[in-house]
Amino acid sequence: MSKNNKEAGSLRLIVKTHDGEESVVVVFKNESDNTYSFVNLTRERICSSRFKTIEEAIYDMNNQVRNGLIESYTVRGNHPELSMDEIVQIIKE
Repeated sequence: MSKNNKEAGSLRLIVKTHDGEESVVVVFKNESDNTYSFVNLTRERICSSRFKTIEEAIYDMNNQVRNGLIESYTVRGNHPELSMDEIVQIIKE
C-alpha cells in the first residue's frame, strides 16, 4: 500500500433508517463548484446539501445519527482523497 494509505474508489455508505430500511449512499464531488454531495443510489436522489470537504459530509452523517434522523450507517469502499484510516478517525470524533 502507498505511504498515505489512499486507494482509488468511491466512498459508499449503507444508511439504515429507524424502520429498518437500508439505502446505498455515495459521496460524489460536484464538478461545478468542487463541493461534495450525498447521492442516494437506492432512491435515485441527490441530496441538496453541499459540503466543502468529504470530512464535512461524514460529520453531517454522524450528526444525523446523533440527532435521531437515521439509525446508523456503515462505510463501504474508499475514496481517492481520504484513506480508510482518516475516515475511521472522523467517525470516532
